[in-house]
Amino acid sequence: MSNSYFNNPERASHEFGYLLRDIPQNLRDSLSDAQRLKLEAAELHALNATGTLLRGLQSVGHVMWAASQNKENEIDPHHFGNVGLLISEVALQLQLLDEFRQQVSQYELRNAVDGVRP
Repeated sequence: MSNSYFNNPERASHEFGYLLRDIPQNLRDSLSDAQRLKLEAAELHALNATGTLLRGLQSVGHVMWAASQNKENEIDPHHFGNVGLLISEVALQLQLLDEFRQQVSQYELRNAVDGVRP
């Protein structure tokens, strides 16, 4: 089934943020069909963004390790500190995305147990 709210997958974090505005704070409330589609699209964007961020962080780690092994081109240590701060901030964003994904999954599981069809 096509979801008209799942757009621009290459901009997952951006789309995710906009979709969150239109989703009720309490997912225990009954959702309209449009809200369910937005929730589904937000979940897909959260999954895409999480994967992208995790792969990117892994790559940054590999690049930093390789740079540390290269004695010919010294890198100013403050750059490593800045990258460390970046990684910490990205980790916080990943936590938010994962918490949201878990909340959506719990909502879907609860509806499946209650026999509610999305």
